[in-house]
Amino acid sequence: MSVALFRNVLQKCQQFYTVSVYMLHVIPSTLLYMYIGDITSVDGTEFDLRQPTTLGDVIHNIDGGGFDHNFCIQGPTGKRLAAR
Repeated sequence: MSVALFRNVLQKCQQFYTVSVYMLHVIPSTLLYMYIGDITSVDGTEFDLRQPTTLGDVIHNIDGGGFDHNFCIQGPTGKRLAAR
């Protein structure tokens, strides 16, 4: 899914949808999609979506107001569920 489409879906659905994303790390980016910094643990941050999380509860705490960041998905390579 493209970043623009993902952002559009999130903005429309954030108040109602609960998601889980299977990741341990994230690479933060700016509003211009430029990566800033190193791979960072999601532990204790708004990016920790490993447990079911209502997007509207956390999205406003993220710089830039959205999840336009590089998620480092965990697990084996190949086809698998990355989020639900």
